[in-house]
Amino acid sequence: MTDSALTHIYVLLDRSGSMSAIADDTVGGFAAFVREQQSVPGRCRLSLAQFDDSYERVYASVDIQDVPALDLQPRGSTALHDAMVRLIGEAGAELAALPEDQRPGTVLVAVLTDGHENSSREATGAMVKELVERQQSQWGWQFTYLGANQDAVLTAHGLGIRAEDALTYAAGNVDAAFHVQSAKTRRLREARIGGASLADAAAAAAYTAEERDAAGEGLRGPERSPAAQETAAGAFRRERCRPPSEATAPGWRGRGCGCQALCGGRVMDITSRAVSSCSSVSSPRSRKPMATTVSRMVRPSATDFLAIFAAFS
Repeated sequence: MTDSALTHIYVLLDRSGSMSAIADDTVGGFAAFVREQQSVPGRCRLSLAQFDDSYERVYASVDIQDVPALDLQPRGSTALHDAMVRLIGEAGAELAALPEDQRPGTVLVAVLTDGHENSSREATGAMVKELVERQQSQWGWQFTYLGANQDAVLTAHGLGIRAEDALTYAAGNVDAAFHVQSAKTRRLREARIGGASLADAAAAAAYTAEERDAAGEGLRGPERSPAAQETAAGAFRRERCRPPSEATAPGWRGRGCGCQALCGGRVMDITSRAVSSCSSVSSPRSRKPMATTVSRMVRPSATDFLAIFAAFS
């Protein structure tokens, strides 16, 4: 039997150029998430991967008490599908190599991004969905999807992730999003330690309506009155919205970048139409030019991992 007191969390973190606007908040939110998980009973290990056009495994299977500070350097575009296939493949291979009594009783894959897929070269959404659903049904893996500047529930559905495990968060509310994710993870871990089945633990850990609202999902949610929505949206626009011309202007020091702008409560995503322009402007955080080219992912590729899964299915 697997070790029911052990949880392995795999975090897949977007580091594409548009993350520049929320990089500092993401570093702080991740640190708070780790601190909160350190206080949860039971044992926990964490693996971290970051992605833009390329994929990087930052560290693997680190005890939650020893997780280092996050180093996030935004660049490039968003190859989400390739990255998810890589992470799932690596995690599956590593866990399969362990004796059964050393395998974690709970496996959680948490994906955090602020934009849509726009640059995968090998994997498709359908491929990701097949893998996610297979890992959920055959091995009981848990997946969560946290997305800003998008309908995270709709995006997650296309990737095989259940609606109750998807969270839309406001780009100006990153700390709250990490806090909500930590509370969900705590409930999952505590339920498993208490003897709950994976299905019961997952149900107990689902995001609550209050948590969704705290993360910013209620900013455009139907449960709010029109007046409340307008008040929240207005405050959010004043804080976050900058037109692309201003965001990319020399000497601009506001928050955000020219890739995305939120106006009237709607996100205008120009990344897919102007990736080259985005990659040539200066980062508001560093005032240094962003890299205009990103090396191809090293092997094994997403295609290789798809072949591995097919061989073992």
